[in-house]
Amino acid sequence: MTAIVSLNKRILDCLEQRESGLHLISRLGEPYLAGHSLEAGIETCKDYLWKGVYSTLDILGEEAKTKDDADRFLSGYCRAVDLFVDLCEREEVLSLGNVASISMKPSAICVVNSNPQEISFSPETALFDRLDEGIGYAYQRKLPVTIDMEDHRFTEATLCAARDLWLNGYSNMGIVLQSRLHRTEEDIERFLKNQNYHFAKEEIRVRLCIGIYHEPENVAVTSRREAKKCLLLRLEDLFDVGVYVEIATHDSEVINEAQKIILRRGIPADRYEFQFLKGVPVAEKKVIPRLLDEGKTCRLYMPVELQAGDGLPYI
Repeated sequence: MTAIVSLNKRILDCLEQRESGLHLISRLGEPYLAGHSLEAGIETCKDYLWKGVYSTLDILGEEAKTKDDADRFLSGYCRAVDLFVDLCEREEVLSLGNVASISMKPSAICVVNSNPQEISFSPETALFDRLDEGIGYAYQRKLPVTIDMEDHRFTEATLCAARDLWLNGYSNMGIVLQSRLHRTEEDIERFLKNQNYHFAKEEIRVRLCIGIYHEPENVAVTSRREAKKCLLLRLEDLFDVGVYVEIATHDSEVINEAQKIILRRGIPADRYEFQFLKGVPVAEKKVIPRLLDEGKTCRLYMPVELQAGDGLPYI
């Protein structure tokens, strides 16, 4: 942990101990939240939909401590599926197939035992079983789900569970790959290129991002410049495989370089999209309008709270 990160953490810890500090943190984080309830979050998604911007809804909260915590979040994801389907019917959207999705965190729906080196999932909330329940529910209602990726300790278990779910026929499910991890090139070959599923690779969605976690040098590239280069290399790899690529970055330089790759390779506009975090001004005011004018698909990652306070760790 750097000195700056350590100082920021101490400041936040101090603020969280005071009511006025919590109010300040809440105000600072408000632009990044889609809502303080699922219903409010869905309404925000609707507002952006009519601006031509698609959504993926994320329920804030991770590292469930008890099965009751994990059950609460799993139920929340299923409730979000219902609300998206209701929105589709209410607004006469012909299909939810692309305009809306859910992003599901393994550590929210499972009780996780962790230490600095590794993680394990409690048998009573086994990762595959929990994902099977949540993604299966969305599959029945024709809503896409992306399994969010957390730090490198989760990568192997998450990708193995995703592979098994694809083998079970869940074509509505996507994954996240972090370009900064040394293993990502091999993961693309192992879980995508060299693996056969019961549906075409074109139906698989992969969100490609640099990754936000503080990772050790033996696990990941630590230079942001090198991580950007890795993202573009992995973008080429994913286009080679033929999956649908969700390019998740706010970096204009990376976006421009990605578009050069897309142009050079002649990738059709319906084979990729650009993703951004809600509340980032440069994205919402400049980058997204430009991309929409060019006929590109754009999607916002929409964090919501199930109950007041769930968003404080996220902020």
